[in-house]
Amino acid sequence: MEHPLHPRGPMAQVRRSRASAAVTILVLGALSAGCDSPSSQAQLFGLAPVSGLTQLSFDPYTNPDGQHETAMETNIVSQGNTLIAGFHIARLETGGVTNIGWAVSNDSGATWQHHALPGTTTYAGGTIGEVTDPVVAYDAKHATWLLSYTGLGGGQNAVYASLSSDDGKTFSNPVTVATGSQPDKNWTACDSFQQSPHYGTCYTEYDESGSGIVYMTRSSDGGKTWEAPKTTADQFEGIAGQPIVMPNGRVVVPISNMDFSQLFVFTSDDGGGTWSASHSISNIQTASARAGLRQDPNPSVTIDAGGKLYLTWYDCRLEGQCDANGLVLSTSTDGSNWSAPSRINTFPASASLSHVFPGIGADSSASGKLGLVFYTVSTANQIDAYYSSSSDGGTNWSTPTHLAGPMQPEWISTTARGRLIGDYTGMAFLNGVAFPTFSVALQPTTLPYRQGVYTFPQLK
Repeated sequence: MEHPLHPRGPMAQVRRSRASAAVTILVLGALSAGCDSPSSQAQLFGLAPVSGLTQLSFDPYTNPDGQHETAMETNIVSQGNTLIAGFHIARLETGGVTNIGWAVSNDSGATWQHHALPGTTTYAGGTIGEVTDPVVAYDAKHATWLLSYTGLGGGQNAVYASLSSDDGKTFSNPVTVATGSQPDKNWTACDSFQQSPHYGTCYTEYDESGSGIVYMTRSSDGGKTWEAPKTTADQFEGIAGQPIVMPNGRVVVPISNMDFSQLFVFTSDDGGGTWSASHSISNIQTASARAGLRQDPNPSVTIDAGGKLYLTWYDCRLEGQCDANGLVLSTSTDGSNWSAPSRINTFPASASLSHVFPGIGADSSASGKLGLVFYTVSTANQIDAYYSSSSDGGTNWSTPTHLAGPMQPEWISTTARGRLIGDYTGMAFLNGVAFPTFSVALQPTTLPYRQGVYTFPQLK
């Protein structure tokens, strides 16, 4: 179901769609031995490798209402020698997806195994109608991985989390994080700083589609139980928040207002017992969407080894005539006060390329070392994926590395609001190597789509 959305100005009278994605998974064209699907799945869905990339998505389902081989909405987290990425599997015509999948590497990205969550939707042995918005987090105190997502339908409207205590080899059946009438856009983060007074607390943010009110809930036992949700002091209404924890335990939540015209932030200094009122970080102004893409300037935030926060989104104000989107960066050392947005100098400002859907990550072993994955859309509506890095805290950026493309709009999953290549992308570092996660669409063969989630593991 394409649920009513937040208003988005004169061009959008409906609220944020549940249109997440579906997914397909393998590694360089051959399904891993750890995959929860038969090796014949590669032939069944016509999967094919992309040169230089490792595919992280797979689709073991055959339900007729699924847009099979459409994968996006991915983030990735690293811990020790382990990387875990979440993704959608088989987008449904109703707006959600058939199931949530994950890919795990326990050897620093050398090999991957691919799985689908148990007990979620009716297609996966559960009772939820559809799921969406996978987000991975790690709780160091309880040595637990959390994969949170939203479920709708079947009388099961709620935010859920599946838990792993065996380093991502298995995940549990769903644990209810918070129930709601129509929850949307969950995001989870955990306090893994041993010096923090709230070490071992995990936080999940989501909003209610009907009212737009943003809620926060917390867990202190590795995600097994969650407290009753709380609002901010001003009952902020917004969407696409991303909680992040600072070394002193402060929780910072950058978030957009309902029509994506402004970025706000709210915080907690008592481990999620109370939440501040929101205040503005910056206005947002975007150019018209190209290639028929469903396009929302969701923010992406990370924290470096020195505790500095970096927030990016796409915006057209620094791109000459505002006829294309560029990427901008705002930084903070306390989570409350943020710098004026500066242009990320990946490509020269030009109407020829419009930037969308950035995902930013920081190397925890080096202050100021950042990685950035993003897409560009040309005036000819061709879509490409790129990676760029910075070693000086975002002042200068490397010449972008081309990851994939050009992709054609008609290769990308359809929604009621346009083509969906993904509302967000992922970025993690492990042992100094960057692992971006992003969606790539190939020219379809036997099925209407051939769109998977990939990483590019050779980046520094």
